[in-house]
Amino acid sequence: MKYLDTNVFILALTGNKKAKQILLDVASQEIDGATSCLTWDEFIWILRKQFKRSNLLEESKKFLNFPNLRILDITSNTLQKAHSLVELYELKPRDVIHAAAAIEHNITDFISDNDNFDIITEFKRVQLS
Repeated sequence: MKYLDTNVFILALTGNKKAKQILLDVASQEIDGATSCLTWDEFIWILRKQFKRSNLLEESKKFLNFPNLRILDITSNTLQKAHSLVELYELKPRDVIHAAAAIEHNITDFISDNDNFDIITEFKRVQLS
């Protein structure tokens, strides 16, 4: 399974070919893809600055109904894991929550353009660009 960071979804909307292909591969089940519910929050937060409400709601529906994408819950266990990651790595809270969700589900490939994730040894970051 591969974890898709928020920037995969944002970059796909802006025309990034690799991000679009990753999403197509998830939709067609060539990639077993997962992300966390935190991704929806970040995705909508970013898009609300650029989209009218009706378009924003449409993008939200597309995300929530994306074929074959597993949306992982953030639980108190996830937050405990995030806390342990904060003790090991100097990362932003949202980044360690994403990382904790991936680690909690034994995901070893983390697709992101955010090189902050490179310091985490529990998975390998797969770069988009």
